Amino acid sequence: MFYLDVLPFVTVPHPLTYTSSASLPIGTLVKIRVRNHTTMGIVKGLSETSPGGSFTFSSIEGTVYDVPMINADSIQLIEWLVRYYGCTLNTAIETALPGLIRQGRTLPVDYCLKTTPITAQFPTKSFRQKEIYAWIQAHPMASMGAFSCAFPQSLAILKRLIEKGYVVKIESNKAETPLETLPNEDFALNQEQQAVFEALKNVWALDEKRPQVLWGVTGSGKTEIYHKLILEAQKRGQQAIYLVPEIMLSEQALNRLQERLSRHNIRSAAWHCHLSDSEKLKTWHRALQGQIDVILGTRSALFVPLKNLGLVIVDEEHEPSYKQSENPRYHGRDLAIYRAHTAKALCVLGTATPSVETWVNIKTNKYDLHRLILRANGQPLPKVYVVDMNYEKPNFEGTYILSALLREKISERLDNHEQTLLFLNRRGYSPYLYCPKCETRLTCPHCNTNLVFHKQGQMLRCHICDYQVATYTKCLKCGTALKLSRGLGTQRIEACLRQLYKTARILRLDSDVIQVQPHWYEDILAHRYDIIIGTQMLAKGLDFPLITLVGMIQADGLNSVEDFRNAERMFQLIVQVSGRAGRSKKAGEVVLQTFSPHSDCITYGSKMDVENFLNKEYSFREKYRYPPFRRMIRHIFRSRSEKVLSYVVEQWKLFLLKNNVCDFEILGPAQPSLNKINGYYRMHLIYLTKNILGMLPKLQTLRQAFKLPSNMIDLLDVDPIDFR
Repeated sequence: MFYLDVLPFVTVPHPLTYTSSASLPIGTLVKIRVRNHTTMGIVKGLSETSPGGSFTFSSIEGTVYDVPMINADSIQLIEWLVRYYGCTLNTAIETALPGLIRQGRTLPVDYCLKTTPITAQFPTKSFRQKEIYAWIQAHPMASMGAFSCAFPQSLAILKRLIEKGYVVKIESNKAETPLETLPNEDFALNQEQQAVFEALKNVWALDEKRPQVLWGVTGSGKTEIYHKLILEAQKRGQQAIYLVPEIMLSEQALNRLQERLSRHNIRSAAWHCHLSDSEKLKTWHRALQGQIDVILGTRSALFVPLKNLGLVIVDEEHEPSYKQSENPRYHGRDLAIYRAHTAKALCVLGTATPSVETWVNIKTNKYDLHRLILRANGQPLPKVYVVDMNYEKPNFEGTYILSALLREKISERLDNHEQTLLFLNRRGYSPYLYCPKCETRLTCPHCNTNLVFHKQGQMLRCHICDYQVATYTKCLKCGTALKLSRGLGTQRIEACLRQLYKTARILRLDSDVIQVQPHWYEDILAHRYDIIIGTQMLAKGLDFPLITLVGMIQADGLNSVEDFRNAERMFQLIVQVSGRAGRSKKAGEVVLQTFSPHSDCITYGSKMDVENFLNKEYSFREKYRYPPFRRMIRHIFRSRSEKVLSYVVEQWKLFLLKNNVCDFEILGPAQPSLNKINGYYRMHLIYLTKNILGMLPKLQTLRQAFKLPSNMIDLLDVDPIDFR
């Protein structure tokens, strides 16, 4: 008789104990009964000794798969999510395991193709059979997926070749793929890069490895070091996880990885939320079989069950998009550090603008620092011009879009057949439509936000809940003709450019366009466009060699956000966007347009003075005891009744003050800037503490003792990034 500790797929506060007649490995999925309902669970531990007590233990009803579906490291991640982020066990399991595995779906079987020793003889007119046979000979052990791409709708012909004995199908996990290596010049590093690589390699041999911060200026070749580290992991017989902050970046990085690493017999796979359920199941199965060397993806790639993880890379570690906006609200960078710690793997955090949290850990010797201070191409950092828009005149539909200097620089690039990137962190044609007589704004009926006007399609759209309606021409209250506000959007910039530069090839690139133009990346590299208008996603790690000018239309666009990280994010954005210029043989230039040219983020950002900016932010956070000098929890409450919400939140605060046995400070309650979303009114409280792990269980106990009305919802956001 064996006693199993099982993590059930239902909401329970702790693991449950079941019995089994057979010994089962950790990570096995089993069928169990909880509260008279059949569900599944993950075997966390096993013992031949009874836990004791006068309990009667239920037996498992069987196993779901013949092999474990998750490894011990991933189980530790699940428990860490519950312990640190305060989510339920069921929610953590849903985050870690793909949906089809939680449903017990049959695992896919992948096949490879190869020719047999039998001499193939074909009738004279069997051209297609000859062509397919020759292709399989030239591509030994090619996957069925690769075959289907090369020969669509040719499975019947393949079947005839198999029946004749000329070709055989072999399960992928039983296939022997011939090793193929290339000379090291494919991964040649310059002197500065090689020194950093050697230092990181020395850390690899240590039993206790601190996180390693790779801080390099934009264009310094951090990606080259990542690739060399992945090759080193393969030489050591280990696997790697390579995290990027955005799905768009993972697609570009995957293409680059596969191109450069596949010839070294390094097998890579992608993992992000845009993959279908069947694609995730297939990749998960390959990982369990040890057929993947590198997983590239967003934060959820951390849960893929790599058996011998030796390297975790977090590119652009400062990016706020590593923080999940849905429950469980975990931070991908912090979870990556914990994942590497449990596997005793090397963890590399790459960035051109370290986050303040990372900078504090460097200064307190919790992280090791490696610097790249030169661009890999030998070019200097781009020259930055700051334009005070207070002295400019409106030049398009009454708005300040292009300064005289930026117009001049764009014309120079067009004459020299070079590319220009114009950056604005806002979609749409204008922030909102308004009535000049009664000052009414068109707002979303479900959210307390303005409806954004999109010129294409003449639509008004809410960027929070995606409510859409056809554009009005007159005010619904007084009948006066509506006007556009003077704000900016990418569509308005595009209209301005088409008026000024009638022969220029212009690409407006935001999430609206990417869905209908999937080959935008290749088109930019092939110089099919002269001017690219982009939003925040273009600031993150992409390399466009022909871009020599970057124009930031509103370099103070985030200054209105109520957040203590305000200046840090704007500074990071300026440095990252500026880094897109001059990444090849020609030097780059940057034009920053701003109405506040003397703000810290503009002053330091225009000089690329990262260290002094971080030191100033360090002093600011330390003075006010903001994170990371104290930890923060945001407690969000939602209700369809504004009065009920306000009353209950005040009562909760009084309850906390009366029963507070925890060492934490309470700020609020307050309304966030988005105080209504999808019909729910919102309020929040902020808790500041020195010890999350000590405070959170006590806070949860108090919350369970407080009766919340049934028409209210609340959630905890540990280490919040977004305060809207």
